[in-house]
Amino acid sequence: MRRVILLLGAVLSLSVAATAKENAVTLAPVLPAAAAASPQGSSDSPGDWQLAFSYQYNRLRLGPNSHANTHGFNTSVVRFVGGHFGLEGDLGTGFGNTGSSGVPANLVVKTVFLGGGPHISFNRDSAFEPWVHGLIGLEHYRFTQTGTLGTSNAVAWTLGGGADLHFNPRTAFRVQGDYLGTRPNSSTQSNFQLIVGLVFNF
Repeated sequence: MRRVILLLGAVLSLSVAATAKENAVTLAPVLPAAAAASPQGSSDSPGDWQLAFSYQYNRLRLGPNSHANTHGFNTSVVRFVGGHFGLEGDLGTGFGNTGSSGVPANLVVKTVFLGGGPHISFNRDSAFEPWVHGLIGLEHYRFTQTGTLGTSNAVAWTLGGGADLHFNPRTAFRVQGDYLGTRPNSSTQSNFQLIVGLVFNF
């Protein structure tokens, strides 16, 4: 009898072990989550290039008691290379005269500025985008030919900035004010520049 009980106990133990093995749940290894897809360029992004076409007004100081006002065109291009930091190239032209109170009076004035330098923009993804820049280049003057004034070239620099008001991520209205320094004939002249126009981002 004792042997029968031991035999039944052994069979029961084996049955329980087999059942537990069949019902065992195998846990699958936790796999790492798939890497998030890299963000793709969006049509809402302002892009890395910026092109502006603008009206330009200059108040030129030609001497201690002589000024000239010019009106013209300005074109600038910016290539952003690090988020808010860009490299800018600028071309501006102006046409005017020295006026009746100028010295000499009533001389036709033509100017061309060509320069480049850093451009730092803030809040590029917002509707209001303020920015600053500093450019250095060459200013070319041409006056009505006289014995006093003629054609001259001068080192020039622009320090200032402005703001772009965005209609959408690609188009904006620009207002800009600058100090324009020139150095013709080894004398520094301080001038003022105002620019308004349209900006295209792409």
